[in-house]
Amino acid sequence: MNTNTLPILKEGSKAPEVIKLKQILKQRSFYGAIDDIFDLQAKDAVIRFQNNRGLVADGIVGPKTWSKLNEIADKWRRMTEAEEIKE
Repeated sequence: MNTNTLPILKEGSKAPEVIKLKQILKQRSFYGAIDDIFDLQAKDAVIRFQNNRGLVADGIVGPKTWSKLNEIADKWRRMTEAEEIKE
């Protein structure tokens, strides 16, 4: 994910990137329901994430927040079928 080409998201934003944001936050239990609207719950989840990662906790997803989100998104992946069988 190239964080320089991603939009700045804030409360009221509606974009496909909001879905990606919420998916990443959900992976780490910062958020629940996923849709394309950056609502108050999403803002609160972003603030918690930003606090957790030592960022300025303003609830706005800019390049620095996208970069930290990208770090955890790259670490998470779906298990392969073979890995699921072993588990």
